[in-house]
Amino acid sequence: MKKKVLGILVGVITLVTAKAQEGEGIRFENGLSWEQVKSKARAENKYIFIDSYTTWCGYCSYMSKNVFNQKAAGDFFNKNFISLKLQMDSTENDSEAVKASYADAQYIREKYEVTSFPTFLFFNPEGKAMHRIVGATQSTEEFVTLSADALDSNKQYYVVVEKIAKGGASTQQLKEGAKIALVNNDFENTAILFNQYLLAEKNIFTKENLEYASWFVKTGKGFELFLNNTDKIDAIVGKGFSDSLVMPIIAKEEVYAKIKPSESAPDWEILQGEIIKKYPVKKQQIERMIAWAKVNFYKTSQEWNKYALSADEYITKYGEYAAAPRLNNMAINVLTNSNDQSYLDKAINWSKRSMLEDSKNAEYVSTYAKLLYKTKQNKEAIIYQQKALKLAPSEDEQKHAAILDKMKKEEMIL
Repeated sequence: MKKKVLGILVGVITLVTAKAQEGEGIRFENGLSWEQVKSKARAENKYIFIDSYTTWCGYCSYMSKNVFNQKAAGDFFNKNFISLKLQMDSTENDSEAVKASYADAQYIREKYEVTSFPTFLFFNPEGKAMHRIVGATQSTEEFVTLSADALDSNKQYYVVVEKIAKGGASTQQLKEGAKIALVNNDFENTAILFNQYLLAEKNIFTKENLEYASWFVKTGKGFELFLNNTDKIDAIVGKGFSDSLVMPIIAKEEVYAKIKPSESAPDWEILQGEIIKKYPVKKQQIERMIAWAKVNFYKTSQEWNKYALSADEYITKYGEYAAAPRLNNMAINVLTNSNDQSYLDKAINWSKRSMLEDSKNAEYVSTYAKLLYKTKQNKEAIIYQQKALKLAPSEDEQKHAAILDKMKKEEMIL
């Protein structure tokens, strides 16, 4: 009986201790608006801490369950900060308090460019942004150490960046400042600092400086640098380096943001002309980009005849950019989605090219065999499927053997 009572007491003590530990964590304000939080911070002469989180963010949940509720976090934050949680997404299950904070969350998210989660923002008692941390930490101690920088004017992120941006910083300081801003997803200051770095850098055209600048192709004048100096940059860093940075951005902004497979296809010639007019130095690359965009569009919209025609046009004109994996994938798409002999013949030609590039790839050989089989060339199909079986790694032998067996029995293979 004594042992039973003792066990109950230990359980109660453990539960109470756990609850006490949770209660000693960071105290987040409930039901206060951003303006009310600032008023409270001024009244208590404390800084403000905002946890910007989303419901789907696993790392956000980790911080709440393993860091914020710890005594060490509570001791530091409750003494120095008025703390606020802001949910940056919305769900059907949101409480009334969360719904009431939607407008504040949107304001904070847009003004301070909160694009990754969790993002932690720190403000002075007047509500001026002083510091930010992007990403979770493994331990409470690490988070407290990083957060302490918010109270140190020599380490406060926004203060340091602002000082650099006002001038007088060395080229190296601008270079480091732009990188730090980029890592913190502070794109406004990233652009400012990188643009100043470009003005200060006496020789941007070195391999080291260009590789550094490639980080900033999406912000500031980085895009213009690589757009307008392709040949010069490629001669230093390597052929195709500039286009590998610039063309995906043009494709995303000028093509894929404007076409939707759920809608009818655009007038490809008009679209191509508009983009070339905007970026005349990339005329050839844009023509190739549009050719490939057509292939992707008709694949997604499942217009397989148009897909086959567009794919054949792309391969005919830009065959050097159609490596074996791409050729094989296009051949498979026609194999599985078209019964038209003329399109299947095109796919056979693509498949041949993939085998010429890699004759020992079992999957490429098998694709060719399947195309032959579908076009009633059974004897030759069996020969190539036998080759595929011999080339196949052990884990794929059963799959290729089954296909071969069906071919011999003249059964359906798709």
